[in-house]
Amino acid sequence: MVLFVQAVLKIGVKSLLELAGALDSSAQRASSLRRIERFLKYFEFGIHLFGRMMIKVLGIESEKVYLLLDRTEWSLGKRWVNVLMLSVYVEGMSVPIFWRVYQKKGASNQQERIEFMNAFLEHFPTLQIAYLIADREFIGKEWFSYLQQAQIPFVIRLKENFQITHQGEQKTLKVFCRDVKACRCYYKGSLKICDTDMHLSVTALAGELLILGSLQADRQIFQVYQKRWGIETLFRALKTQGFTLENTAIYEARKVEKLLFLLSLAFV
Repeated sequence: MVLFVQAVLKIGVKSLLELAGALDSSAQRASSLRRIERFLKYFEFGIHLFGRMMIKVLGIESEKVYLLLDRTEWSLGKRWVNVLMLSVYVEGMSVPIFWRVYQKKGASNQQERIEFMNAFLEHFPTLQIAYLIADREFIGKEWFSYLQQAQIPFVIRLKENFQITHQGEQKTLKVFCRDVKACRCYYKGSLKICDTDMHLSVTALAGELLILGSLQADRQIFQVYQKRWGIETLFRALKTQGFTLENTAIYEARKVEKLLFLLSLAFV
């Protein structure tokens, strides 16, 4: 494990063959390659233990944390690798603590997200969540209802074409917020969105609206949402602009999960 992480820090991932050549070992490259392949096939790790270790190392066990939820995907021919990940925001950085790999293309569905969050909460029952922060992909009636029932505070960007009920009328968020200019406006009170009562915070960006939904009103909600960029930076570091994770030609879910464990160690 140590040799692998050291090799990643030297050259990134590139290919397993190149990683084998970068191992600080007297063995031949072919022997080192077989060693890496056996490691990825047989090595087992507890992702929840890794996450707990990170929280311990970061010293945030007793703090309220900002969880960032996002996913990334890439293809190997006709095969797809899809990673759903939770990271924790710490001092401008995003540190991965929990993930799952799916062999499919496209967004996660609501049931996958609910099962993912249930598994996370089971392993981290005492973690205090200040906010779960996510982008427009992570929406839906069952999902919002689940977060509300689980008492998970969230701030999630909403799509402009979302239908809402306001004063007994159905309209899109774009129509409801059409008078918003390039300044921050707050719509306090309950608006029914996907059958969940939410508070809206809205501002105008270049050519579009930034519409945030949350379970409670918060004047700092835009600053909270800005933290989401940390997981985008994390994905770039793990992939093209960093360790080039997608270059390994590995697509089996269990092996990718193990590879992410090693790369997360290197990243941290």
